[in-house]
Amino acid sequence: LVSYFLSLASLLFLLNLFLINFLTSWIVLLGVSIFLFGFAFKNARAQGGAFDARYWIALLFVALSIVMIMMRSPIIESIAIPAEVAPSFRATIGIARGVLSEGWKQILFGNGPGLFELDWAKYKDPAINQTVFWGVRFIQGSSWFSTLISTFWILGTLGFLLFLAVAFFSFLRVILAYGTGESSLPTGLFLAFVSLLLSFFLYPGNYTSVLLLFL
Repeated sequence: LVSYFLSLASLLFLLNLFLINFLTSWIVLLGVSIFLFGFAFKNARAQGGAFDARYWIALLFVALSIVMIMMRSPIIESIAIPAEVAPSFRATIGIARGVLSEGWKQILFGNGPGLFELDWAKYKDPAINQTVFWGVRFIQGSSWFSTLISTFWILGTLGFLLFLAVAFFSFLRVILAYGTGESSLPTGLFLAFVSLLLSFFLYPGNYTSVLLLFL
């Protein structure tokens, strides 16, 4: 019963991806599908070349993601999705450079969490004041990770990368050493971690996604 419920939930999530047709979502799905394909291929090799349904599903997701990334036209024209506005990566790095100029303490620690809005007001490009976004107060940069660079700088960023590396290789060590057996829970947890990891490098974060990553 649980497997049927999860399969139905997966189909609903996939339907949402088609309706929203958001580029970052397809890139995240592609990254997760590549890992899923690798695990399925490894299991098939271990079982003497017997490819199960997971192998073909992963291959289908890889192909589907590539097609949707290349095809940027909306699938359903009548769905009007509100446009999202965020600083570019270059503008975010410009804010980080402005914080860097404040002194060695900011180089090591940055100005602290939750202060990107203040840094944006201080160091944004003056040319932005000539656009329609002159009064927009951004609380994050182009992605959660780029925001982390400008608010935590060296020590905070290195600490976060160390956490990600330890978690990533701990997952892989368990999965590759013991396999998934009859349970797909370890692989599912790892793929969820990979999806959050990719999204943080490509898109701003929120309380739910940040909490889920550390959990």
